[in-house]
This record gives sequence, C-alpha cells and structure tokens, in this order.
Amino acid sequence: MTLGFTMPTEGAPHGSTPQMQEAIASQPDARNALERNWDTALDVLENPTIQYSAMAVGTGAAMVQGGMGVAAAATAAGTTATAGTVAIGTLAPLAPIAAGVAGGLLGNWAGGHIGNWVGSAMGLEPLAGPSEQPAVVGDKIYHARSGLVAGLLGAAVAVGAAVAIGAFVLATGGAGLLAVAAFSFAGAGVAGTLFGMAGSLGQQGEEKGHISVGSPDVFFENKAVAHVSAFIKCDDHGPEKQCAQGSDTVYVNGFPLSRKGHKTTCDGTIQTGRETIKLDMTTSADQLDIDGGWLNRIVRTGVAISDYLPFPRGSKPRPGDSTPPKPRPGDSTPASPRKPTQSAESDGINTNAQNRVGDPVDVASGQVSEFRTDITIPGTIPLHLDRSYRRGATGIQGNDWSGTWAQHLRIEAGRTIWQDPDGVEFTFDTPDDNVWAVNLRCPHIALLGSRSGLMYLYDYRSQLFTIFNHRVKNRLLLSAIQDRNGNEITFHYGEDGLKSVNHSDGFGLAVDSRRMLIHHAALIGHDAGDCVFTWQYDRTGRLTRVDSAQTGQLRYGYDEQGRLNMWADSHLTHAHFAYDRADRVIRNWSDSGHLSVELAYDTVARRTRVTDAAGGVRFFDWTDRGLVWREIDAAGGEWLTEWGTASEIRARQDPLGNRWTFDYNGVGDLTRATDPEGNSESWEYNAARLPVAHVDATGSRTAFRHDSNGNLVAVIDPTGAERLYRRDGQGKIMRVELPQMRQTRIYYDAMNRPCRLQTPSGETIRLTHDTEGRLIRQIDEIGAETRLDHTRSSQNPRGALARVTLPDGTAIDTTYDSEGLVTVARNGVGDAHRFRYGAFDLPLESQDPQGNRVRFEHDHALRLTAVINEMGQRYELTYDPVGNLVAERDYSGLITRYDYDIAGRVSRRIAPDGVISQYTWSPAGRLVQVEVVDGGKTAVTTSEFDAAGRLIEVRNDDGVVTRSYDSAGRMISETVNGREMSYSYEPGSAAPVARGGDGLGLEMAYSLDGALSAMRFAGTELSFELDARGLEIQRRTTGGFTHEQDWEVMRRLTGQLVGPEPMNGRPSAARIQRGYGWDRAGRVTSIADRVSGVTEINYDARALSPTPPGSARMARPRSCIVMITIPTGTLPG
Repeated sequence: MTLGFTMPTEGAPHGSTPQMQEAIASQPDARNALERNWDTALDVLENPTIQYSAMAVGTGAAMVQGGMGVAAAATAAGTTATAGTVAIGTLAPLAPIAAGVAGGLLGNWAGGHIGNWVGSAMGLEPLAGPSEQPAVVGDKIYHARSGLVAGLLGAAVAVGAAVAIGAFVLATGGAGLLAVAAFSFAGAGVAGTLFGMAGSLGQQGEEKGHISVGSPDVFFENKAVAHVSAFIKCDDHGPEKQCAQGSDTVYVNGFPLSRKGHKTTCDGTIQTGRETIKLDMTTSADQLDIDGGWLNRIVRTGVAISDYLPFPRGSKPRPGDSTPPKPRPGDSTPASPRKPTQSAESDGINTNAQNRVGDPVDVASGQVSEFRTDITIPGTIPLHLDRSYRRGATGIQGNDWSGTWAQHLRIEAGRTIWQDPDGVEFTFDTPDDNVWAVNLRCPHIALLGSRSGLMYLYDYRSQLFTIFNHRVKNRLLLSAIQDRNGNEITFHYGEDGLKSVNHSDGFGLAVDSRRMLIHHAALIGHDAGDCVFTWQYDRTGRLTRVDSAQTGQLRYGYDEQGRLNMWADSHLTHAHFAYDRADRVIRNWSDSGHLSVELAYDTVARRTRVTDAAGGVRFFDWTDRGLVWREIDAAGGEWLTEWGTASEIRARQDPLGNRWTFDYNGVGDLTRATDPEGNSESWEYNAARLPVAHVDATGSRTAFRHDSNGNLVAVIDPTGAERLYRRDGQGKIMRVELPQMRQTRIYYDAMNRPCRLQTPSGETIRLTHDTEGRLIRQIDEIGAETRLDHTRSSQNPRGALARVTLPDGTAIDTTYDSEGLVTVARNGVGDAHRFRYGAFDLPLESQDPQGNRVRFEHDHALRLTAVINEMGQRYELTYDPVGNLVAERDYSGLITRYDYDIAGRVSRRIAPDGVISQYTWSPAGRLVQVEVVDGGKTAVTTSEFDAAGRLIEVRNDDGVVTRSYDSAGRMISETVNGREMSYSYEPGSAAPVARGGDGLGLEMAYSLDGALSAMRFAGTELSFELDARGLEIQRRTTGGFTHEQDWEVMRRLTGQLVGPEPMNGRPSAARIQRGYGWDRAGRVTSIADRVSGVTEINYDARALSPTPPGSARMARPRSCIVMITIPTGTLPG
C-alpha cells in the first residue's frame, strides 16, 4: 500500500486546493442556475424552524375558519416534510385533532415496518450511513428506487390533502365530532402509512454501478483510492458522474478522500469500503454539485406545498425532548406517559451521604455500614458484584444484605418500591400501568415501563438502564444492565434463583443458587478455572461467609436478634458490635484495639456522642432524615453542612466561618460551586443532562460534545483547541485526535479489551488480556515482550501479579498472604524483601535481603506512630485528639512541632534548631504568607492567586515573581524582578513552542508523539532523534556537535558516542566513547570509558555498593529505602 496524503493549507477555506477549485469549475453535470435556486428554496421551506412557524400560523388561521385537518409526517430520501394537519373551530372539540395525530403517527410507524418488509422482499439493502472506511476503485454505488418513492410520496400528499378537505367539509357541515374524528383517524392513517413506506424505501437501495477511476499513486489494499472528482460508472445516469463528497481532514492528490456512505453527483451512495482501514468520519464542506434529479425535485415541491396549504396544523416534535431514552431493543417497552409522576418517599439515605465512625457505624441511625465488592471484571459495562449490609433488606444476596444483583422492584397498590444496591427503598408513584416516575430523593433516576410487564430504571449520570423483567410474585428481579450503546449484562434465572450472568463482551459467570440465594459463581473461560466465588448463609438466610477469588475471605456473625455483631477477615482482623434496645450500635471494638468507639444517642435533640479509644469526644447533630448537619470535633471546632432534597450538599462551613456553597438545577445536577472568597465555577448541561460546558472562576469555558448515545466525543478547551474521541458502535474509543494531527488509535480484542495501541508516529504496542481482564502480555514498539503471570496458588490466592518476565528473560517474583498483601518480593537476581502485617492490614515489619528489619507501630486510629530500625532507634510521630500530626521525633531525638488553626491547617512549625515558621491561609485554603523567624531575623514570603487558584505572585525581601496565564491555564509570562520571560504554545498543547524575553529567544519543536525534537536559539539548532520507543538516540547541532546513544531491550543505556560529525555507530569517529553494563536487577555494573578505562561496581544484598579502596562511594542505596506515608497529609517544609 502506497500512501500519499496531503493536507489542506492551514487557515484556508475547506477544500480550497487548486485541484478542488478546478474540479468544481469543470464539473460536467453541475446543476444550472434554475435548478440550484429551486433546490435552495426547497431547503429553506424544509427547514424545521420555518416549518414550526408555518404550523403556528396555519393553526391560527384554521381556528378562525373553524376547519379541521389531519397531521402526517414523512421522511424520504433525506427530506423531511409535513403534510396533512389538524385544526379546530373551537378549543373544545379536541377529539378529531387527537384522532388525526394518532392515525398519522400509527400509520407512519406501520408504514415504516411495511417498507422494510417490502424492501427486503425486493432485494433492496439499507443505504450505507457515515463510515470510517475509505473507498477504492471497484467499490459499489447504490441508488434508492426514486420512482417508487416518488409515487408513494405523491399518493401520501394527495391522500393528506383529500382527508384535510373532507374533514373540513364534515366539520363545517355540522357532522358530529365522533364522525369527524373517525374520518380523520382513517385518512391520516392511510397518509401516514404511505409516508412511512416512502421514508423506509427511501433509505434502501440496489447496486447501480461502481467507482471506476481513483488516485494514480495512492493505494489501499492494492486498489486506487477514491476521492472527490473520481469518476464512477452508474447504470442509471451514465459514465460522467463523480464522487461528490469526501473527508474534511484527509486529502489525496489535493482532493478530499471519499469514504463509504459519501454521496456521488447523481445522489448515489458509496455502499462499500475497505473494512481493514479506519480513517476519520468528517465530511468536507466543499463538494461537487449533487443533483437528485427533476423527479425528486417535483415530489419535494409537492410535499412542501402541502406543508403550507391553509390546513389547520398540529404540533411537530422538537429536539431536546426530556423523556428518558429506552433500552435496546425499544420496541418491547411501552410509550411513556407525557409527564412523570413525582414522589419524595424513601426509608433512609445512601452510604455516600452518611457520616460514619469506627469500623464503620452511621452516627445517625446507629447501623453498621458494611460495603464490600466480591467480583470485578472490566468491560464496556464493568461487571461488579457489590453488597451492602442494611437491616430489613432482602434479595438474592441474603437477608439484611442488598447489592448490585439483589436490587429489585416491589409492586404495590398505586406505587412501586425500588430497593437500591445500598438497601435503601425509594417509592415511586405508579397509579397507571404505563410508568414514568421520579423520586425527588434521587432525581437522576427515572422509573419507566409497564407494571404488568417490563420496568426499568434509567440513570442520567451513568447513562445505564437497569432492567427488571423476572417476576416472582409481586417483585421484579434484575434481568439486565444496559448502556445506550447496546452493551449489556444479562441475568438468567431458574426455579432456584439466578443461574447465569452473561456479558455482551463475550464472557459470563455460571451461578449456582438455592432457595433464591446465590451460593457459587465461576467465571467461564479456558483461562478462568481458578476464578470462583462462594457465599454461605445461616438458617435464616443471612450471609455468614464469603470466599472470593479476587477479594479474599470474610466471615460474619449475628446475635439472637439477627443483628450483625461480628466480622473477621482471613488474618488478624476481628471486629465486634454491641447494640442497645433500639437496635443501634453503642460500642464498636476489635480484638487488636483498633477503631474502637462508643456511641450515645439523644433522639430528642437528634445528637450522637462518639468517644474514641483515646478519650477524644465528638458530637454529631443530624436531621430527621439522618443527615449530619453539624459536627463538633474533639478540639471544639464546629463543622456545618447544609443538605438538599436529594441528599446533595448545598453548603459547607468550617469552624472559622469559611463557607463553600453549591447550586444545583431542578434535577440534581451541580451547576455552580463558590468558595469563601466568592470565586465561582459553573457547569452547563443539555436536555439529556450531560455536561456540555465548564466555566472556571476566571470565565474560561471548556466545552464538551456528546454523540447521540451520550458518549463524550470532543473536549474543546477555552482557546478553541479540540480533543476528539472517535468511537465505534459500542462506544469504545477507537481514536484520540489531538491538534497538530496527533492521533492515537486503539484496537480491541474479541472481548473488547485493548489489544493494540498505535501512537501518533505510527508505532505499535500490543497487549493481551485474560478473560478476567488482567494484562498478561505486552509487546513494545520494537517487539520486546513482557509476560505477566497472575496464576492463583497458596502464595497468590487472589490472582495478583505473581511473576513478571522481562524481555531479557529476567523474572521478578512476588508472593502474597491470604489478604492479598505482598509477603516476599524478589528482584531479578533473587534478592528478597519480606513483609509482615497485622490487623486491618497494617504493615508491622519489613526485612531486607540481609535480614535487617524495620518495624512499624500504629495507634487506635490506624495512624503510623513509630518506625524502629534494626538498631532499635525510633522515629516517632504524635497526633492531637483531632488527628493532626503535632510532633516528629527523628532517630537522633530531634523534635519538630506543629500547631494548627481550628480548621485543621498548619499555622506554625517549630524546627529542632528553634526556627519558627508561621503560615497564613486565605479563606479558601490557599497559603498566602510564610513568616520564618530565625533568631533575630524575620523573613516574610507572600503569595497571591487568581480566582482559579493559580499562583500569580510571590514576593519576599529578595525579589518579586509574577506570572500570567492564558484562558487554558498555561503560563504565558513570568517576570522575575522586572525581567519578563514569555511563552507560546501550539493549540491544545501544554508544551511551550517558543520562549522570549531573554534576548536570545528559544523555539522548540515536538514529534507527533509529543517528544522534544528540536531547539532553536541564538542562530543555531539542536535537534533530537528518537527511536521507536521514544528513547533519544542522537542529538546534533548545526555547528557540528553530535551525541549518539544506544539502548538495550530493557530500555537501559548501553553506549554513548560524542564527536564533531555523525558517527553512525562508528567508535573510531568519536572523540568520547562510553559503555555501560547492567545486571538483571537493573543496576549498573560497569562503566567503560575510552579515556579513564573500566570501572566495575558490585553490590551487596541490600543493593549497596561497597567503597572501593582509595575512591569515593560509587553508588547509593537503591532498594533499602523506607518510604513513610503520613495518613494525615503532607508535612510542611
């Protein structure tokens, strides 16, 4: 395949290449002036906005006349028309109008199905729609049967006009409303059927020719590529017709490349394309003239005239209807009512709105809040099995347990109750069989369907349908989860309960259920034999044990009243709960002493007092719905929260009075967030409740575009630069397109997992996943293979990464305990680091390959309190009752102390040498001043930020630094003590392409992959050459300097050559030559220099290099460093 693409000139009009201009000027079959003007007038008349206005005028005129008409709509050959309408003499007699509209809609629906059947019987095929497949010589041209379509449309217009006149005569002649309504219904039904048939047949066609001429030097699959102006052979219109449409971004020989679905000058459709090649889906605004012919023109004229005859008018549907979408296929779901019913009844709040303490316990209800995930498998819709403990919940995951699979609908008189995955019950008012209902406590969820059949929930946020269609008495159990792209997870039941779960991606679970409770599940697949899950229950159907191949083992116990009073993992964690007579937890403790709390409830004042193991006391005030509106921490600080109807946070206030506010629209979408300093950012949504724009506090607007299935397809930054996401029919991202023609392609395997990534420069990375979705093989850009082994065993019970085999054959091994925690990690030369853990998976000890140990201690709240090395030296950390780190004592006994304001922000740091650092914060939490007092000297540094929180000035006694940013948040200038440096960028890129202000100027260029490829300054250029992996192999200046580098398969540097000219790997031409040797642990073992000779480096088991006699230490510790993570946050300084 020979490629020869050219792109249109940047900034020029689309398609305005010399070749396109000549093709447009010399088109042999272009329309004449009369034909163009006629078609332009029809385009205007068919515009929806014009038709809406015409309908409004027509309706008013008809009301004055007292006439009556019939409504019908048609779609044929890409033309939308409205014919036959309704009118009323008075506002009372609405029955004929409704009858006409109903007859027209029913007829149109029936006609569409009849048209599909007729077309199939005639051997017609659906005309190709927009496609990414390029066309070549030999690809087929299809035409619709225009004569048949025109006849049907003409008949439909005639019937619509006759019915409208007949209805008018009947109405004005005094006929009864019932007779007029019947006449309207029947006539509109006939007209609608004819329109529906025409619309269906207008989108079907048959082969009428092929592309006969293509590019002289650009080939796909050894066939000349088609482009605008390429000639076709058409049996109906002769040999002088051409490809009329093409791509807006890909040009061939100066012409837009034509693809499957594009039109020809005789209004034919390119029906086939190259299935092995995917390009863009754009269509250039510049095209050759397309002429549908006089037959098409006459029919369009008749339909348009029927739209403007003085027949009374009905309503025409408008875009942006707020009715939720339907799952696929939608034919089995009934039409939704015109408006939803509303309710606000629920029996609790979800876990994300709870305030929890201990292990944990909800402070308002006193209920244990236990949430776990037993199964997770990635997919177009991720397959999850979550579960949540909630007293009173029921379902296939056990009594008092709810979950993803246990959610269900309970149908009662006039209402339907949904038990959600958290076990919360939301009531929907459903007085009629056809349902469209919302609950104001969860406004992002809509319930639709039929009480007597299938019902489903649509979540506007996740864009998922949760479908319930397995009926057990008055309950509907979960039968499918589906997205708007048609991907789905289906649930299949037998007499004893759930039997299988299948994913449209090609994997599934075999499930064993007994008495409607799931007991066992196994992933189906040749490589999934060890991915099994079991659940055990007591006599009352409560869950007592879970064994998950992914998340391990958990055990549960209950008291005599059936309340959860114990849970334990497979190691040392054992938690317990004690209750009062009102079934509220009053004490929570563990055998190890961690996370122990006592709770006392004042139901009159709606207040809970919580005391932790250290004696710290907190108070929580809650509403009648169990939402905490005030928390008083152990230091006396009051934290306030305001809640909305849907448990959304409306405002938060810290103990200093700093207040954050959040605004929502009527359906629960966040529209504005304002910080205590008055800076606001906002969000905009479309009718489908998808975000279409974000405006930051400086007014910069980022826009988002979605396709008809709700998939994000474009992000437009405030400068107008676009990041495009090209997707397939399942919604998977196939390409990511950035400005400067940078395009990343993603290919998928049979289970829709990424199997190949193609970088913008054309390099390829190949990936292989197992059925469980784990990466098991990767081949990089040069063919180097890495294998990853997840095999389950006694040393890897959860299927984590057990072995990595690197391209050079080096194996890195890891073993795990029953909790999935790393116990032994061996590097490429076999050196082992060992780890030991305690309750709640806290690390207790690490041991290096030489047996040296580091131990860790924690307090009751799981916070790290001490690190003890092999010599017994301690590094200690101390916390206040709120949990702030107040002191650090290092190994030598030196102490650093910290003070905090009542809002928990560091206000002072006292170093071991007595230096004091004072910190001042803005109301929004930005550090605005640091004052350092060292003896008699005081140094003050102040900072300023813009409304978006970006640093714009830093000032101290030594100088001032200021910065400014563009609308995309990129720094465009920085001034240091009056000296300014400026930066320029390419659209959509954060990497600067030019720097100015220093007198020399600096320009930078980048490769398609975004790597630096050249720097130009002071009249010279430094260029960089990279290999397929992005590793630098050469840098060169225009002055004669060359630096070459070699890399081995593990991406480690092996050689360097430096000389005055390109050496092309010839050491004899180099002035400097250096080589490097490595061991299998990735450590440098030798450095060979042409001048200084060879230096060899050896390591002990801890990766330390002993100091050679008479020389300095050659290497530093690499793998024996202990990283300490402080749970309370980042330490100052």
